[in-house]
Amino acid sequence: MAKSAKDDAKIINVYAESLFEITEANYKGIKNTLDNLLQLYNTSEELKKLVHNKFLKKNIVENTIKEILNKLNAEKYLINFINLLIKNSRLNYLPQIIERYNEIIEQKENKFRLKLIFAKQPSQELINKVVNKLETKLNKKLITEIKIDPEILDGLVVQINSTLYDASLYNKLKSFKQSVYKEFSNLTS
Repeated sequence: MAKSAKDDAKIINVYAESLFEITEANYKGIKNTLDNLLQLYNTSEELKKLVHNKFLKKNIVENTIKEILNKLNAEKYLINFINLLIKNSRLNYLPQIIERYNEIIEQKENKFRLKLIFAKQPSQELINKVVNKLETKLNKKLITEIKIDPEILDGLVVQINSTLYDASLYNKLKSFKQSVYKEFSNLTS
């Protein structure tokens, strides 16, 4: 039976929360090591292949990952945690576990992720105004990412953690088009 995205999310969450529980006293140091490992993963095709290859012997994967972690000066319990992922055939979830672990830390530190998507490069003044207004309204520290997407035509798309607010011209035109089609179909029925 195939696993669903919901099953994957549950697995990722359980491992990330478990990792946070065992590292809470030193989560900043662990976060730094995990961020370095994630950056290495994102830039190394060899590491990606190693993480996702289910046909390699586990001891080869374990030794290679341990070598990498030693170069990153990883704590013993982090090495043990990743060995557990290998033994349970869950190493392929490592990038998502690291991302979820970082989200847990952000929640602990009362921070939210904010993604602002503009059609064209906004002024720094506009960005600051939007971020300051949202931080005040939410009473949270926001970790901001700016993205430019000409396909939204104009306006703004705001994503706070997993909640999306779409005030783009593209979305408004799409909604208008749907309402016109609905109204037209009501007239012809």
